[in-house]
Amino acid sequence: MKLFIIVILSVKICLTDCNTINEDPETTETTVYNETELLEPPVNDSEVSTQTLYVRGPCPYGFIHNPNQRTCYSLNINNPGLTWFEALTFCMSMHANLVAVESEQEQIFIIGMIRHFGQGHTDLWTGGNTLTKRGDWIWAGGLHRPPKRFTYTRWDPGEPSNSNNNEKCVHFNRAKSHRWNDARCDNKYYFICEKDV
Repeated sequence: MKLFIIVILSVKICLTDCNTINEDPETTETTVYNETELLEPPVNDSEVSTQTLYVRGPCPYGFIHNPNQRTCYSLNINNPGLTWFEALTFCMSMHANLVAVESEQEQIFIIGMIRHFGQGHTDLWTGGNTLTKRGDWIWAGGLHRPPKRFTYTRWDPGEPSNSNNNEKCVHFNRAKSHRWNDARCDNKYYFICEKDV
């Protein structure tokens, strides 16, 4: 049984309104996740222990730091759902990109973050798409990041299906433990933006 450890160097997070962040370097929080709990569907989200306090760290306000990736994420769940293109535009307006999940470690961190904030019941856009003429699955380019092909995948079995040749964008599928699914780009979902530290 593998264990995944996240060490956090602060104890408070601001995603909505708060005035201070405890940045005391003496304060640490460690959470141990069983990888199977995060990658396989639980009966309900309360079965997954998420004790980590996700922190801002060196990230801008509204973003959460992943120290293993040197990346910051913004889980956009307060706005109404947006189409994939609207979500991409929104992320770019924040000087960020739609999330590109490039490793299992990053997938586990993001799933933990989604469940920690109680959003295990919602679908979320990623930057994954097959909008190129060649039909390759790529991560959307944007600010400070060129498009690039997938090197890691976490598709739900049977996906991508490209139903009716009209599913060109990738989302975390809530019904499948947030494995990936291709969907119509005009569907409206919440989304995750990311930027490098």
